[in-house]
Amino acid sequence: MQQLISKIQFSTFESGEFILTALRSYDQLIALIEIFPWEKQHAQFKVGLCGPSITIETSDGRFLKLSWFYNRKFILYFLNGHNKVFQKVLPHLEDSYFYIKKFYEQQLDLNDFKIKSTWSKHNDKYFVSKDFTYAVSFKSAASYLFYTSWFVLLTWWILPSMVLNTEHINAMGLLFAFLMLFIFGGINFWVFLNYYFYARDKVLMLSKGNDLFYFGSPSDFKSFNKSDISKIIQIQHRGSRSPLVNFALFVIEFKDGTLLQIPNIFMQESLFGEKFESRLFAYKSGNILVKRNRKISKAGNPLFFRKKN
Repeated sequence: MQQLISKIQFSTFESGEFILTALRSYDQLIALIEIFPWEKQHAQFKVGLCGPSITIETSDGRFLKLSWFYNRKFILYFLNGHNKVFQKVLPHLEDSYFYIKKFYEQQLDLNDFKIKSTWSKHNDKYFVSKDFTYAVSFKSAASYLFYTSWFVLLTWWILPSMVLNTEHINAMGLLFAFLMLFIFGGINFWVFLNYYFYARDKVLMLSKGNDLFYFGSPSDFKSFNKSDISKIIQIQHRGSRSPLVNFALFVIEFKDGTLLQIPNIFMQESLFGEKFESRLFAYKSGNILVKRNRKISKAGNPLFFRKKN
């Protein structure tokens, strides 16, 4: 019998995050299923395509995932080559072995399965291994600039057109136009360039389930452990009227006094927040620029505020 790729996902992992990926025979896979900590993982699981599970995949893009289901039952999810998911609920863990063997033999009968209705058109994200490497490219930087400063770009396009289309243009009018362009945009581009030049040669490798993460440039690439973190300060302007509201800087403070600055040009705040324990976060309104000599913050700083749920 052929060997197929199989991999493990725990309840704390995010979509596309797997470990112990390897080619295994049917017998090796069954042995893996039997030593998997199902009971321990059951205490934290939620029924769905992302959760404690073992996934098998073929070279032609078909997947079979074994996971927990309601009432201490198990479920098999099958993903075909057209991104459609089929499911089969099983009373006992051992009941899955028959279907897994048929999957290995390429003889799995989907008549025993039901089509699973999903809103997502990208069901493969729950089965395909994802690369959790984040870096800044020209495309991502342009997208980030639009995300943070779309209204500025719009102002820069409209205001000169309004001035140039007037019948009488004088020096004061041009000066006023350029002053407005600076006010409505200059500070945004300053922050954007601060983030871009800081991040352009760096790489962030970070996932929810892995305690280790990596950050830095190729010549200074370092590993960090989440258990060593004292707190994470999210610095961001409050209020929807601020032109800088979509810029955010994460300052990770470690127990040994080390500081790590990660601007949200790598990923949006919501995604970053999902990768760490929520208890670590504090929120602050203040200087959002990356600084070389940033100092450890003080808990009593009056600029700290609680994030609203």
